[in-house]
Amino acid sequence: MRVIVTLSFVMLSVFVKADSYLDSLFAKGNTFYQQEQYAQAIESYTQILDSNHISFELFYNLGNSYFQFGKIPKSILFYEKALLIDNSNASCLNNLELARKRIDKIEPIPRLFYVNWWNYFSSLLSFNGWSILLVIAVWKSCILLVFFSRNRKKWIFNSMITTIGFCLLFIFAMLSSNERESQVSAIVMTNSEIYSDTSFINKVGFVKAGNKAIVKDIVSDAALVHLEDGQIAFINISEISLIQ
Repeated sequence: MRVIVTLSFVMLSVFVKADSYLDSLFAKGNTFYQQEQYAQAIESYTQILDSNHISFELFYNLGNSYFQFGKIPKSILFYEKALLIDNSNASCLNNLELARKRIDKIEPIPRLFYVNWWNYFSSLLSFNGWSILLVIAVWKSCILLVFFSRNRKKWIFNSMITTIGFCLLFIFAMLSSNERESQVSAIVMTNSEIYSDTSFINKVGFVKAGNKAIVKDIVSDAALVHLEDGQIAFINISEISLIQ
């Protein structure tokens, strides 16, 4: 028993020392940032990142530091990473928009109003949220079906049809949400050429650093990406950084 207590105390001491060390690095990074020593701030924050510690504050501070240091693509990358943890943070959203104004942004293809409406609607809940609503709607439709089989009233039938319609709506919203949550995005880190295949011979265009792309597939050292202007092409994997 004494051995177990001793080992537990040693392990707890290790964790406390590790947390204390990371806190000191974070404080040091903040001090460097306030003194406008952005390179040193980045170095301190990166040491925390290298210890596999992640947090909204860490990504957000790295984004701010890279922005002030003039590394705009890097700042966009870390703002995007921060938003994966807290996608409603107003300061981060505002800073991301400021950073995007500093790059040659790809002009996105215009979308029809109903596509924008559907994207907004399906993003209101996560995949799990839509799944819960679907289960509730299915159970309600089953209960209404039982009632209708015993008492064939018009209002019961209409309620059942409406509920089935909601079931279909929730299914499509769930699928859209799942597709959005499972997609992997990346930031183009350097001005890069894009190609029609993995041989990197047939160039089809050019994309400026800082732009966002959806990664559809990775083949060896090539990534198949979908750009905001609708282009689908291959880019060297070393020229992008995944947002994850």
